[in-house]
Amino acid sequence: TAVLNSLSADFHVMYNRRGGLVEMQNAWLLFMNFQNHSNSSKYSNKFFEGGRKVIFSINKHKPEEVAMLHNLGLTDEKSKFTSGKKNVFLFVRAGSNSKYLFCGECTCDEWNSGEIVINMGLKLLSFNELTEDSNGPTAYEEIVATQPNTNAKTAF
Repeated sequence: TAVLNSLSADFHVMYNRRGGLVEMQNAWLLFMNFQNHSNSSKYSNKFFEGGRKVIFSINKHKPEEVAMLHNLGLTDEKSKFTSGKKNVFLFVRAGSNSKYLFCGECTCDEWNSGEIVINMGLKLLSFNELTEDSNGPTAYEEIVATQPNTNAKTAF
């Protein structure tokens, strides 16, 4: 949250409305939509382990997206876009008409690569805080509940 608290009130982040990522000087911001996608969708935004983890897909032909992979140490290739490890912060929303929910920092603990898309299994470090509410489901739990098969034990 230190990154977000340091932004001025008139600061605006530009990103793809359908989801995507933004590289900042000291962090990556990931934006994910969880609306009903057809099986032909090239991106696999999915929850698993009850929402403790998510799959975030990047296009390996987009240098700005591959730069995050290098930052996370998921490849041996050198990146000309990043230097040093940056924190990764996740924002999710139920659909394109919803507001984004800040989910905190995440780490990548598994990934696989297809012909075009690389799917990363991201672990939410603030999962317990996102799901602690004695008055009923949290906003995060409500988003997770709208998605199928969220209790799978593995991303791939």
